[in-house]
Amino acid sequence: MDLSTLDPTQPSDGQAVSQGALRIRETRDATRTSFNVEHALAGAHRFLSGALGSEPAAGNAGRLFINTTQRLLERDTGVVWQTLHTVQPNIGFFAGPTALGPAPGYHILVNLGIIVPPDSSAIIYGQFQAGTQQDVWQYKLQVDGFDLTVPGVLAAESLVNGQVFMLPIAAIVTGLSSGNHTFTLFASASPNATNVFNSILLVVIC
Repeated sequence: MDLSTLDPTQPSDGQAVSQGALRIRETRDATRTSFNVEHALAGAHRFLSGALGSEPAAGNAGRLFINTTQRLLERDTGVVWQTLHTVQPNIGFFAGPTALGPAPGYHILVNLGIIVPPDSSAIIYGQFQAGTQQDVWQYKLQVDGFDLTVPGVLAAESLVNGQVFMLPIAAIVTGLSSGNHTFTLFASASPNATNVFNSILLVVIC
């Protein structure tokens, strides 16, 4: 029993006075049960909490839930649980060398699997150190196997041995569904096989 079960029109005027103690006990029980959902009975406020995916069904706008898996705060919009003003940084780094075969094939430089809350956005930044010089470098970002933005391209201005390039690329993704997503930084070089170093992939979930 909770407060939603109490009928504000009861007891009726015609109910026996002897039933008063029962009505009082019902009200006290409903009050304690409801209060204990979001408050300790001693008075301290508390929020619903649990692991990712254990949120109760959405439908009570304004409720708060502490996601203990990702240490995030979520709000019930009345339709879905939505993450509130949180930032979750994730970084992958590989010093290398990472071997690249000649184009057209792309090769994975850094791969990150990240569990995200519903309706999240991601700010993605990738970078790697390229050398020995090639005619053309191509590089791109993917989420769950889908390309983001137009692949970056660097056409060499010269073929001087020993030249080093730091090649960055960035993208923003919105409206990610809850669960695991894979973020990947790729690169290819042409016309010859070569190595790349210090590959970085930064993904900020917000």
